[in-house]
Amino acid sequence: MIKELFFTQTTGPDAVRNDLPFQERNAIVAMVKHPTDNSFICLTWKKTDWKGFVIGGIEGDESKEDAVRREILEETGYKNIKSITVFPLIMHSKFFQILKQVNRFAHFYPALVILEDEEKVALSEEEKNLHDISWIKQEDVLEFLNVHDMKEIWKETILKQ
Repeated sequence: MIKELFFTQTTGPDAVRNDLPFQERNAIVAMVKHPTDNSFICLTWKKTDWKGFVIGGIEGDESKEDAVRREILEETGYKNIKSITVFPLIMHSKFFQILKQVNRFAHFYPALVILEDEEKVALSEEEKNLHDISWIKQEDVLEFLNVHDMKEIWKETILKQ
């Protein structure tokens, strides 16, 4: 059974803009675990105040797992994945996507990803300019996150295991 959560951002710079239509998007949220210790990749976005996980849209008929692999490679450079577990959870979230300047109605599918090793490819200049990558210990992730829907995904998945 799939659990569904709903959230609408009503305050701050990413609050829904009432004068704009919504663009719907299916997306993954990848919580990427280090291969040898109990830490997770967290991103600090450079053009907003967002602190969260690897996130990206599911393209066309792409599977959730394929979207996870592609987004991790694009956003972090890590290329060897040991396992992907997509949780039976959907976070339906309405917010203003600051970088794209659109209202977004996103349907986030969270996944736990465990890396096989730390082998990476170089990031594109575009990706380097979007965010900084940090390894955050599991016990500190909730405090690091500053986006409500990402906090709820963390609580409903990793913290309930």
